Amino acid sequence: MQPTEMRQVKMAESLHGDLKQLARRRSILLRELYDEAIRWFAALRNGRGYDQYLISPREGVYKSMWITTGVAEVATDIAAQDGVPQNRVIYTSLFLFFQDHCEASSVVVAPNGRENTVDRIR
Repeated sequence: MQPTEMRQVKMAESLHGDLKQLARRRSILLRELYDEAIRWFAALRNGRGYDQYLISPREGVYKSMWITTGVAEVATDIAAQDGVPQNRVIYTSLFLFFQDHCEASSVVVAPNGRENTVDRIR
């Protein structure tokens, strides 16, 4: 087993529930899903930077999550390159990964900013 690190990320309960359900459907650990989502986001960025990071919802709840140390380092590198907090990289990775991998999501980017707002960095 690879070494892991714990991170806390604020997210809507609905997103957390959806991620748990997706992991169950795929018969993988939630930790494996988190790692996959961050690696997927890193590939999506392809070293070019990203300019629409999501802000965790105000009414969200901090969730503790275990990710492998190597993946945590990837998130740290992305955060440094794009000038955003690591938690924002992880949250954006999870949110976009879920939207990309599921047709029906209970989480949406609301125009009023209640679930999520888009933060333009560049």
